[in-house]
Amino acid sequence: MATINSAAENQFLTNEISEISYIGLNDAASEGDFVWTDNSTATYTNFSDCSWCAANSADYEYYAMFPWDGSWNLNHRWTPRQYIVELDCDETTNSCSIQASTNGLTCFDNNTPTNINDDYFTFSVQVTGASNWIATFNGLTQTGTGSSSNFGPYEINQGAFTAGQQIALTLSDAADASCSTTTQFVVPSPCSEDGTTASVDLELSLEATPIHPGQWNLATTSLTILNTGTETAHNVVVQFFDQSDISNWSMLGFMGDVTPSGTDFHDWTGIWEIPSIAANESYTLEYMGFTKVGSAIPMFAQVTACDEQDGDSTPNNNTTQSPNEDDEALVILNQSAASSVQSTLVPLSGNPLTIFPNPAKNFITVALPMDQDTRIQILNNLGQVVYAKDLASDHEPFIQISLTQMPTGTYSVLVNEQAKRLVIEK
Repeated sequence: MATINSAAENQFLTNEISEISYIGLNDAASEGDFVWTDNSTATYTNFSDCSWCAANSADYEYYAMFPWDGSWNLNHRWTPRQYIVELDCDETTNSCSIQASTNGLTCFDNNTPTNINDDYFTFSVQVTGASNWIATFNGLTQTGTGSSSNFGPYEINQGAFTAGQQIALTLSDAADASCSTTTQFVVPSPCSEDGTTASVDLELSLEATPIHPGQWNLATTSLTILNTGTETAHNVVVQFFDQSDISNWSMLGFMGDVTPSGTDFHDWTGIWEIPSIAANESYTLEYMGFTKVGSAIPMFAQVTACDEQDGDSTPNNNTTQSPNEDDEALVILNQSAASSVQSTLVPLSGNPLTIFPNPAKNFITVALPMDQDTRIQILNNLGQVVYAKDLASDHEPFIQISLTQMPTGTYSVLVNEQAKRLVIEK
């Protein structure tokens, strides 16, 4: 227990406790001979002069500290109280702050797409907390300086590295070998073989029950991720409904989730982390929310990271919240509210361009010309294109566009040759 050698130490501990607490001064070994629990003799004392304090006896052996003035008095040995523990400080512990992560794991076919025997891979390591460092992994050593370094090329299945092998990389501070950290990566599969890329294919899907909850009601959204590829996907990250975004929080309040075992969901940021998904394996996350509005609530999800390369999708490449690849998904709660609005609009056929609502906050519905190819653009007040989409002539008469990534301001909406001013108010 705590040894107190000065008034300053005594005051520090007094400030840290809220109830009477044992300290280390005692005569348990020899009645009347008070020593600290480390067997040192007291050089500083702060005995209480209270009239009701107990006198020393065989049953009163340990001193306790009063939280109101820091003074000490003896307590009965069977009186249960909290106690103050003193731990040795290792001054070198806090000085070691090295951290490392791997990314950019990439397979190359060596310009021979039908020969898997000469494929190789590279990756990079990001480092913080050390200016000079040493990386060791799979019997290899590489030194580096600064915050980033590239590794490779390394052959796949022809040497020390086997496809699917999980590699531990230890990174040490060159100035202090005891200061180190470990990160891991998985050797990718060969990316040759008949000119095709092996492997991982992540697909997302979203369903909501009920799909039209209205305002002030509970809705459950099911987000499913499926690996339809032939290889296991590792360190998969999915970005879902971000409650830290005020525009999302103002529409839907988080009420709870059911997260699959072995995965981790951060309900405030909407980040879902999945260590691995085997071929043909799927996971489903259930997200419960309380609707704060009766208007349409778009809930978008996309894969933002995966150690392996997805054959038909690129993680974290969607900024429009309108799905373009199979590793993205969108469900819209209360979409009937948007549909009822659309019924009041008239498709363009020589009529003025129609946008609703305007001003808008989270989305707009635009009436489109029928039976012709159509190009839709949104420009900010600097004339920069912030949204563009081309539709074939057989498109629907209306399109709903998410505005969640566009800040407050004045914009221009262009549909073919027609334009209209749009005000976004967040």
